[in-house]
Amino acid sequence: MTELERRWLELSDVPFDELEDGTLVLAEDWWLFPKGTDREDIWHYFDEHHPDGVYALLYEFPRERVVTCVNCKESYFVSELRPVPVCWDDGKPIGWQYLCPDCVSDLEQNGILTRCECCGEVFYALDLQTDPETGEKELCPHCHEVWCD
Repeated sequence: MTELERRWLELSDVPFDELEDGTLVLAEDWWLFPKGTDREDIWHYFDEHHPDGVYALLYEFPRERVVTCVNCKESYFVSELRPVPVCWDDGKPIGWQYLCPDCVSDLEQNGILTRCECCGEVFYALDLQTDPETGEKELCPHCHEVWCD
């Protein structure tokens, strides 16, 4: 998703005021546009700067849910993000954080996230479970296997 497409999706949450003649104008400053900018002027901007124009954004652009990566705060389609469990109850995840691929990679390289060699899932190293046979915290919280050789 491009920055312009992210802004297009963000626009649906931006407040507008309706003037007496029915014109919709920005209720507050947003991105490149000052308060009072006509919505149609904003649409013209998108039409001029998006390769497929505003029509594609209005009628052909995916309407998938947009979620913010908890690490970098960028917006992504939910399918682009990796859910990482943050809360566990009886060995089952009950809380999730969504991380973009770049942040998952960075957090893995910095040792904050771990990837299980058995199931491929990522998790926080603090979530390793204790192996009853060895007493070591080495079991993947997802598949309950020793997470690496």
